[in-house]
Amino acid sequence: DRARRMEGAGGDGREGADSSKSMAGGIGKANADTNRAVTVLRSSMSNVDAAIYVCDPETNALVYANDYLLELKNADPWATRCHEALYGSPVPCSFCPHKQLFDSGGHPVCTPIQSEVHLNDRNRDVFLTDRLVTWHDGRLLHMRVGTDVTERRALAVAEAANQAQRDFLARMSHEIRTPMN
Repeated sequence: DRARRMEGAGGDGREGADSSKSMAGGIGKANADTNRAVTVLRSSMSNVDAAIYVCDPETNALVYANDYLLELKNADPWATRCHEALYGSPVPCSFCPHKQLFDSGGHPVCTPIQSEVHLNDRNRDVFLTDRLVTWHDGRLLHMRVGTDVTERRALAVAEAANQAQRDFLARMSHEIRTPMN
């Protein structure tokens, strides 16, 4: 009687076992793909010329910090909280950007927050971008990317000075030629 019910439900149980094996294989492949993607992401983030960290805005737990940032800040790579690793502080920073990533109702702000800071100890200018990102495990985390813009700024100043010199010489040349004509 039971065999008839199983046959009526789609076979003798082998189809269910095959389906389970197939599903397990699919889950295993998806996990392997996710692990490969995470490895590529971490490798990419570690090999860019920008300081990057990711932390949990609720707990301040440091989830990721790339080598560039750890070297730039001379940070403790074993610290578990962002304020401990980056600033050596036992308490969260008063200027913490986490607070700006949520509105007054506690809802996430979708647009990135951008700012610029000057690192006095290194005499460098850094352009910062803070945003919320969905991490591979589904958590909504804070990611900060800092890009050194010191050379670009110096290049822009030099280009502006060069343009001012060209404009001055063009005006003077015009002023000298006009009376002669």
